[in-house]
Amino acid sequence: MKKVAADVLAFAGIHVTTLQLYNHIRNWRTKWSVILKIKIDRILYWSEDVRCFCAADEDTADDYIQRYPRHRPYIGTPITNYAQMKTIFTPRLVCRAQLF
Repeated sequence: MKKVAADVLAFAGIHVTTLQLYNHIRNWRTKWSVILKIKIDRILYWSEDVRCFCAADEDTADDYIQRYPRHRPYIGTPITNYAQMKTIFTPRLVCRAQLF
């Protein structure tokens, strides 16, 4: 985390603490888990082009929002920083040591 804080300072000229970085990553992880839950439910349609969830009709979206009111910000509006969250939280490489 200290290296990342130093890299942020070098790249953007912004002083950040390791606690600020930790909280930021934790916040993104929470958002990412909600995005994955909505994708797994398959009630709403995921648009990769727009990077948002859409419903086939308005009733479906309303029913979903009634069931999961905290998911409202993810429906019908593009998810900011989706590509960055996907890069961070999607495992790409598996080490041979993990397969043993």
